[in-house]
Amino acid sequence: MVIFLRKLSYFLLIVYCTTYCIMLYNYNKITPSEKEVKCLTYSFKNILVKDSIEIIHLQNQIINEICHSKITNGRINIINNLKYNRGECYDRSMILQKLCIINNIKIRPIYAYFRSDGTKGHWYDFFDKTISSHSFFEFYYKGNWYVMRTNSKMKKMETISEYFNSQNGVLKNAYYIRNLSNRNSKFIFPGYIPDIY
Repeated sequence: MVIFLRKLSYFLLIVYCTTYCIMLYNYNKITPSEKEVKCLTYSFKNILVKDSIEIIHLQNQIINEICHSKITNGRINIINNLKYNRGECYDRSMILQKLCIINNIKIRPIYAYFRSDGTKGHWYDFFDKTISSHSFFEFYYKGNWYVMRTNSKMKKMETISEYFNSQNGVLKNAYYIRNLSNRNSKFIFPGYIPDIY
């Protein structure tokens, strides 16, 4: 029994150290560069938020400014998104994540996948490269995790259960995975499993 507990503690230590290293690597990859901070400041003027109203205002501004249009093949470059005012959900998600990091707000990505016909799929649809998907994230604010919308304007702060209950159509039947950035079963920036920040 003692040998088993010792092996278990070594295993848990290795898992903890590996997770911590992945977290540091990923956080370093998504932390905004000096050039990105300048570009964000130029595009949105005041990028510092003091309360939930300012978070919602900044999110609404990004939805207004970055129209839903593809400019990359799953390679995220927020400077190009801001320059051309175009991007998809995962582009807007990364812009908003970087703004949260600037404001010292904890984040965790969410990957939702679903069938386009609105029927309830299966958990293993995750491996289907033709599956429809959506990228968004949660942010931690005043003791709660809230969803940051990336395709539509936020009217209020909402939890993930409130978010999915408010959805109409196909997204209502979506499965989701926390701590994962993915695009139709292709891993995207920063590209590690799990994407722990």
